[in-house]
Amino acid sequence: MLRPLLRFTVKLILKLLFRVEIHGMENYDAAGKRVLIVANHTSFLDPMLLWIFLPDDITFAINTHISERWWLKPFLGLSKVFRMDPTHPLSLKDLTHHLQHDTKTVIFPEGRITVTGTLMKIYDGTGMVADKSHAVVLPVRIEGAKYTHFSRLQNVVRLRWFPKITISILPPTQMRAPEHLRGKARRQYCGHILTDIMTDMMFKTSHYRRTIFSALLEARRIHGGKFAIADDLARKPVSYNTLIARTIALGNLFASVTEAGEHVGVMLPNSVNTLCVVLGLQLHQRIPAMLNFSTGSASMISACKTAEVKTVLTSRQFIDKAKLDEEAAHLAEHANLIYLEDLAAQVNLAAKLKALLLSHTTGLWYKSDHIDPEHPAVVLFTSGSEGTPKGVVLSYANILGNLKQLESVINFNPQDVVLNFLPMFHSFGFTVGSMLPVLNGMQAFFYPTPLHYAVIPEIAYEIKATVMFGTNTFLAAYGKKANPYDFFRMRYVGRRCGKTAGKYPRALGRQIRYPDPRRLRRHRNHADHLGQHPDELQGRHGRPLHAGHEISTGAGPRHSRRRPVARQRAEHHAGLSAGGEPRQTGAARVEIRQRLVRHRRHRLGRRGRLYYDQGPEQALCQGQRRNGVADRGRTVRDRSLAGRAPCRGQPARPEKRRTGDSAHHA
Repeated sequence: MLRPLLRFTVKLILKLLFRVEIHGMENYDAAGKRVLIVANHTSFLDPMLLWIFLPDDITFAINTHISERWWLKPFLGLSKVFRMDPTHPLSLKDLTHHLQHDTKTVIFPEGRITVTGTLMKIYDGTGMVADKSHAVVLPVRIEGAKYTHFSRLQNVVRLRWFPKITISILPPTQMRAPEHLRGKARRQYCGHILTDIMTDMMFKTSHYRRTIFSALLEARRIHGGKFAIADDLARKPVSYNTLIARTIALGNLFASVTEAGEHVGVMLPNSVNTLCVVLGLQLHQRIPAMLNFSTGSASMISACKTAEVKTVLTSRQFIDKAKLDEEAAHLAEHANLIYLEDLAAQVNLAAKLKALLLSHTTGLWYKSDHIDPEHPAVVLFTSGSEGTPKGVVLSYANILGNLKQLESVINFNPQDVVLNFLPMFHSFGFTVGSMLPVLNGMQAFFYPTPLHYAVIPEIAYEIKATVMFGTNTFLAAYGKKANPYDFFRMRYVGRRCGKTAGKYPRALGRQIRYPDPRRLRRHRNHADHLGQHPDELQGRHGRPLHAGHEISTGAGPRHSRRRPVARQRAEHHAGLSAGGEPRQTGAARVEIRQRLVRHRRHRLGRRGRLYYDQGPEQALCQGQRRNGVADRGRTVRDRSLAGRAPCRGQPARPEKRRTGDSAHHA
């Protein structure tokens, strides 16, 4: 009698303080009687929230060591608890037997409270339990609890006393591993599938079907209006409040010189003002068309004709510094150029006060419900390498959906600093370089051009950049000019995948931090993922490899060395999994050998390891090059050893015939 009363009282208090909402209760009812509930772990409130707001008397699988803590023991008697030791194999077996009866058991696959704000490592044991017990898997996401003081994100995000908490229940699913998989392969397969389920849960429950301006308002609510979010070469950091006020002020000016639904050209460099221009146009349902000013006036005129652009926003200061006077004159013959300096002269004190007032009362006047998420948000253009530039229209859902996909697999947080040197007419520069940091509370630094190869590494060192996006050409140039310490804080470097994907500089490569490869998957075509092997879900690029895996070379005992670049390239083309181990055995191994024949410089060892065999000429030149460099400080004995064959397959050099005492001692 006391337990239902206590449950009702706590539920009332939590609803009052945290405004808890629960969605998808029909999925909970459709799950059945034998259910394994998997949830993300964001705070110490998570077990209480599930115990209070889920209707049945559920069981919690809890670590044995955690259950012995003195502050937790009084609460263990309120619900059913299954104590398990994750380090003991029999403990998982007992949990499997427990789930073979009618029960609804909650387990947190991460095994700990997140310290990054996103999903952490997903343990394979939970997936193995779901596979062996044949229980229904019910994904549940807890959102908002990480911003409470009961989380472990102190000094990572801005904590609040009573943030809004939402519990989302997704449709139930089942995990069935193929019958031919056994042992470790089956366990890893179940872990991959469970990781996919959790990652998809994070994306599907995210709020991406809305406008960019509404996402900006939510970011201000989460991270605070005084949080410095953007900066540029002017060295005047802009907070959320200032950014929104400038956006409203510019948007009101643009509304007077353009029409709703009109495509408005934007010819501006990377800066905070350009960001405000784009957001101001979107605020009043104008569609910014980002013009690529680096391709010349002919391409810009063609782009304006393609998108039916009649008005172009630009700046006299930018045209003067970039020396685009001739291009601007040609463009003015086909479109109306409006300079920001002329519009700024129209902003008086009354307009500034109005924008300031509206920025603090957005909840009263801005309603995004009447705006379709599929409404065009921006128009980007191709480079025109195959002819005239082609326009690409991106909707609000397109842009925010891509950002949410990225958030579900990579742990970005407000402590990150994003260095964006790609122009906003570039797809990377607009989406991940500009919108990602602004809408997720990461400080963004805008640099006007990516061509300053010696300056950008210094900027990264000065602002302590942790995230950077670029192309292979630019990253290679920065690596040649930079000191490795310029990127000492770099956590992630995003770059384009293609034919030259493996050609990035070591100065940048040492600083790259690789996320969990099992979560770097495409979010499309997952309808039938439960019946496929994880290796078949990767698309044509294959599974990303773990950082640190190595393959041996076949250059002989003296000249064997590690080749990390060949590691990824060879394993990918050969169809091998991470570490050089074949994905399958038997008939699949014959297919792998046939693939290796086509590459000629790779061979498969007896135990499945991949070896890199250098060609005779290449190995000989390499050995001579090494000997020539190292010959300066070697002894006579070392130089005699250096005369031997540099690799397997090369005949040894004939040794001089020994005479006298040397022959006698030999």
